[in-house]
Amino acid sequence: MVGLGNARYRGVGVVYPFLAYFLIGLSMHLAGSYYSVYLYSYGVGEALIVLSFSINMVAQSIAVYPGGVFGDRFGRLKAVSIGVILYGLGVSMLWLAPCSVTAIVTAILCGFGTSFIISLEAWLADVYSGELGKVLSMFRAIYFASGFVGGVLALLVSGFGIRYVFLVSMLTILIAIAPLMMLPDVRGSKSVREIFRVTRDLFNRVFISILLYSSLISIPLILFYSLWSIILTERGFQESFIGLAYSVLLLSATIGSIATYRLLKTINSIALLSIASISLGLLLIASNTIQSLSATLTIFLLLEFVLGILTASLSYVKNRVVPSTIRASALSLIDLANTFTTSIFAPIITKLYPTTTLIVAGIIAIISTSLLITTKKTII
Repeated sequence: MVGLGNARYRGVGVVYPFLAYFLIGLSMHLAGSYYSVYLYSYGVGEALIVLSFSINMVAQSIAVYPGGVFGDRFGRLKAVSIGVILYGLGVSMLWLAPCSVTAIVTAILCGFGTSFIISLEAWLADVYSGELGKVLSMFRAIYFASGFVGGVLALLVSGFGIRYVFLVSMLTILIAIAPLMMLPDVRGSKSVREIFRVTRDLFNRVFISILLYSSLISIPLILFYSLWSIILTERGFQESFIGLAYSVLLLSATIGSIATYRLLKTINSIALLSIASISLGLLLIASNTIQSLSATLTIFLLLEFVLGILTASLSYVKNRVVPSTIRASALSLIDLANTFTTSIFAPIITKLYPTTTLIVAGIIAIISTSLLITTKKTII
């Protein structure tokens, strides 16, 4: 058992929360592994696919802060359960009738659902605050590991038809409610007024810098996630093996997340974020420049390893700069900034630079490190 930060939760193990998060991640990766290719095969164009990701981000932006406030005020696991139900409904729509319209409906429902599910990170950070770096690294590793399992499972299920992947995704995320019910809930504040008051005092230089960095780096992340499977198929990769490729890539990200805990013991977290951002940018540029399928697969493997480090270390930094009483609300504000940024710029970049999208994404990733310079001495 990891060290805990609050004696009230000293008897809480890691099995139930990590099982719940594994099931949630498994569901998301099942749907995500075939989402773009699935819609593409039903006649949905690339621009609309990227637009659906942006609509998903807009839906998140609408619900993310209310979801965080709800979690802080009424219970973070209650918020997660609501999110699980909404996400399950969204995936079921895509399973029932894959087309442009249901892609938009799914994007909206899943966006709302994801906004409430975000409260699980705040719950973990408070209950296991004694070893924040270790727990959040495990948290991200489990998410990526669920992607590895999800990719293999998606490959097996797709043998009966790609549509069934989305049915299994729906069932998996709804099962996640069971382990959530076995855990004690956590609330941050006693009133919404207190949440607003503490939030108002949160906007200092360090928090703003992390918020801006997270917003900027989210653009290359969403662009890569939206286009990677299409890039592989266009370069000759067999469509039926996309699920397997997804698993292998996420295994690389899992290894990166696991390595983050050790790296944080020897490297300043801001320095680690900077190195990961620059590496991410260079790999994105290389993936757009080098057209060989084998080289692209190799670059994508390295890219996912870096993503594992980047997301885990960013999660650690965000939880270091926000107060526990409004943790869910504060984290939701950062996610709100992320979704606002990506919903505006991701489709614009894809439209204006259709052949060099990942080069632009790489340049943005490298530029984002400039926002971290002033926080290096503040966050350890």
